[in-house]
Amino acid sequence: MVISQKQLFTFAGVGLAASGIVTIFLLYQAYWSEGSRNSPAPNQDQARFQLEEIHASPSLVMHIHAHISVVRGGESVVVPEEIGINPELWKDRSLDEFGPSSGLLAPMHTHDSSGTVHIESTVNREYTLDEFLRIWGMDPSAVVKVTDANGNKIQDHENLVLERNAQLVVEIS
Repeated sequence: MVISQKQLFTFAGVGLAASGIVTIFLLYQAYWSEGSRNSPAPNQDQARFQLEEIHASPSLVMHIHAHISVVRGGESVVVPEEIGINPELWKDRSLDEFGPSSGLLAPMHTHDSSGTVHIESTVNREYTLDEFLRIWGMDPSAVVKVTDANGNKIQDHENLVLERNAQLVVEIS
């Protein structure tokens, strides 16, 4: 049997395509098996599912919310989402033992940029504004003044306990 040049090129093209597909498949398999050994960071849907599981955890003995507004030089400062969740916004880990999960969620954290501070803890204890600021990575000494929802100045903001439904305005330098 004689194979024409056209048939030869066709068979070669099919062979190259098949070997390319097999190579891609093998690389894909190697990537995912390597990734599972190194526990890659979860995608956003997986992270959201983990947060839902954590929030439903029977080990939580307290779950309250406080709200802070931050002001610098008369201008509002956005309180970032995922303080105490995103490693870049989780600077102080001294309270991690009280959090609802091991290394996934600080006991004080934010989910969005509304200023709502979620306090979710496996122990019943008081959490302070300064502790939250340290988790965020903000120096508590930068606080110039703290006022409550009625505009009353809080004298001892260093030890200010974040209570259920507190509404605070924090002025920083």
